[in-house]
Amino acid sequence: MRSRFTALIVITAATLLFEGIAAGQGAGYRFDKIAEGVFLAVPASPAPAAANIPVIVSEQDAILIGTHLSPASARALIEQVKTVTDKPVRFIVNTHYHAPQPLAPRDAFPAGVEVIGHELARRAILFDASGRPRSAAGIAPPTLGMTTRLALYRGDREIRILYIGRGHSDNDIVVLLPKERILCTGDLLTGTLPDMSDGNITEWVSTLEAMKVLDFDTVLPARGAPFKGKEKIAAWQSYMRDVLAQTTELLNQGVSAEETARRVDLTSHKKDFPEITGPGVALAAVKRLQTQIEDDPPFQP
Repeated sequence: MRSRFTALIVITAATLLFEGIAAGQGAGYRFDKIAEGVFLAVPASPAPAAANIPVIVSEQDAILIGTHLSPASARALIEQVKTVTDKPVRFIVNTHYHAPQPLAPRDAFPAGVEVIGHELARRAILFDASGRPRSAAGIAPPTLGMTTRLALYRGDREIRILYIGRGHSDNDIVVLLPKERILCTGDLLTGTLPDMSDGNITEWVSTLEAMKVLDFDTVLPARGAPFKGKEKIAAWQSYMRDVLAQTTELLNQGVSAEETARRVDLTSHKKDFPEITGPGVALAAVKRLQTQIEDDPPFQP
């Protein structure tokens, strides 16, 4: 059962990601200035994989903090970055990767650009679960790998790249600008409801707890508008604990995943997530959690 559900989720996520990247590659961006030398590139026509991209400009170069930033969309954004700086783009930090797309051709990132990602992401893209090399398909892997911490020093600007735990994927990283007290969170914490279809839901709450320890004032998420403070972290944790508790109880009673997705009632969180219009949660999230329940002890709220 576990393999069947996992395969379904991977295929679904890969299909949506491929379609979203294809739709978003030609989209233009507006550049919102967040701080001196820090901009947020916001897609003019958002698609499923068209994310906000923080742009950090230093004395020497520019750095893109990209979520699902494909080589084609990276090239398009690099051209548009020229409207806010004449510094060359030297680094892309991809905050996470999902499963490779077997039907998509592998494209190279622009020459002279190093792509930073977690070593878990590179391993997943290049090798399957048994350690056998995958075919050269899907998004290109990072060229620079990191595990828990990597620091870039560009003039007087420090850029900390941190792995604080699993959540939206098993290889999420965040980017902290300590001087500006800005945190770029990718999809690990966004301005919208969490996408749990490919997440490590049982660990996400504790990963968010680790995020609270970081010293920041402003969050630049991949989805939704930037926001201040850490209150949204607690709102996400409360929402996820409720998802876990209700979903686990129903599944342990033998309720089907489809019926569970319909019956889970999260309307009590509407104050924090106004997009909630009634009972129900994404079926893909329930199926994802179902695979984790088979491997983990029952969740205790």
